[in-house]
Amino acid sequence: MPLSAAEKMRRYRDRLQQDEERLAAVREKDRKRWHERKEDGKIRLIAHKTAREQRGQRRKWRTQQRKCRQNKINLQRNLTPPSTPTAMQPVAVIPMPVVSRQKKQALKQTKRQKSKTEYELKKLRQQLQHKKRLVDMYRKRLQRATALRVSKNDTPRTKTRKFLRHATSSMIRKSLIFHHALVDQVRAKYKETHEERQKQAFSRLFTGKIITKYRLKKTVQKEIGISKKRWRTDVINANTFVRKRYHSVTARIGKRVEEFFVREDVSRMTSGKKQTLTRAKKQTAETVLK
Repeated sequence: MPLSAAEKMRRYRDRLQQDEERLAAVREKDRKRWHERKEDGKIRLIAHKTAREQRGQRRKWRTQQRKCRQNKINLQRNLTPPSTPTAMQPVAVIPMPVVSRQKKQALKQTKRQKSKTEYELKKLRQQLQHKKRLVDMYRKRLQRATALRVSKNDTPRTKTRKFLRHATSSMIRKSLIFHHALVDQVRAKYKETHEERQKQAFSRLFTGKIITKYRLKKTVQKEIGISKKRWRTDVINANTFVRKRYHSVTARIGKRVEEFFVREDVSRMTSGKKQTLTRAKKQTAETVLK
């Protein structure tokens, strides 16, 4: 039966231990290779490591030392002969599990790889959490930068377009609630009003040019409850209203004097050309005094 790789390596080391010169040459070669790896930076001393790496290295050394001591104790127990059993105590032979050196090395390497993987996974989770915070921060900045900005000079259609472009569901819900609450409040106040003057004041609020421009007359009549007749009457009254101009006392007295002389019982119309009067500005007066 051919030998395994472990058995071959074990025999090679046994022969190496018997030849002192060859053993010294191998150790010198290993020592030289170690210094070369140190100069290349592949091997770092504990003094050149960070505080975290130093704690990990010392923890590793303590674990190895603890295992080494435990192995020595187990070996000593195996070499010590058991006590002589008495007639009353049966002898129990417990076979000791034999673990090869290669298996120990494999378990050690697996544990080391597992620890390294867990450490890298922990670092990746921390980085992911940091990236999530950055994403939330920049998303909030973008939301503030592109927030809804409505100017006073914008038309109702422009305000609506901007609102729909940047508004969220909560903003739309709040705007609709405000709209319905305002319409219900105005409708209730309009129904509770019984004086004609107050009803006209209410209706004039909705008979402006903006409502007419955006063709919302029927919507206002339906939502507020303003009749079509009142709408038409209030629009006419609002458009035909003219503010009275102020006239001085002299102008008012002159107008009264003119009205007095124009009266039929004071003056009369004449058809004769010679009976007319021509003033300085070539204005002909067609009336003469009686």
